[in-house]
Amino acid sequence: MIRSLRAVVILTAAATLSDAPAQGTIATRWDDTLPGLARRSAWAITDLATEPGVVPLGNGRVFAAVGRGGHACALTDLTGPTYSDPAFGNLHLELVDRDGLALPRTASRVEQATEAGFVVTEDRTEVAALRVVWFAAADRGTLAALVEVTPGTAPAPEGLGLRAWLDPGAAADDDALRA
Repeated sequence: MIRSLRAVVILTAAATLSDAPAQGTIATRWDDTLPGLARRSAWAITDLATEPGVVPLGNGRVFAAVGRGGHACALTDLTGPTYSDPAFGNLHLELVDRDGLALPRTASRVEQATEAGFVVTEDRTEVAALRVVWFAAADRGTLAALVEVTPGTAPAPEGLGLRAWLDPGAAADDDALRA
């Protein structure tokens, strides 16, 4: 049975290799062009394995949690087009090799903009960093993402790819929320 999704997630993949500098905060190509994006909270999730916590993302119609699910570039407990609808799953973004295997992450980070409704995430591997600017579109039942891939310290393998997948049956359980 195919289950229809009631909220829409839009990915704008500007997945070009850029040379944004590594800093204490995640530098993105949009920091100077999107109002409110560059100023981030001093609080950040820097180790998803040892620092429990989530950053909420929503606009009164759609909702997701960022910072759960094992890596930063994922939305969990996707809910919409109203908050009263049940969560319908998790969206994962990950870098993969030519065989479709996820590249091992060496670091992850989640940050929240202080002046606008942006959440910025980064999953690093040795060959590249996947950076995502997540936001809820105003007055719409959509969550959106700007995606950027930047070079790492090792040469990128031939066939480096970006995979986005929805796990519709794996909305986080209540026990994970209490942990």
